Amino acid sequence: MPRYLAVNEWGGKDLARRENSMAGLAYYVVEVENKEELLKVFAQSQTNKAITKWFTSAEFSVTDKDGIVARVRVEN
Repeated sequence: MPRYLAVNEWGGKDLARRENSMAGLAYYVVEVENKEELLKVFAQSQTNKAITKWFTSAEFSVTDKDGIVARVRVEN
């Protein structure tokens, strides 16, 4: 079943890229049901040429062009 995540741009467009030292939300977590779903999300991130980083075999992060990080992991 397709699921979508939408976020608002509260600060406006063309803001400075988020850096690790900035105050505010560092990342958010999206949980998927199983490893198969995790690999589907990873494949889509590669199709979109997103910056990804694996933490474990059950969790990776995706960083968008604005420096916002989403961690994707298999739910516990």
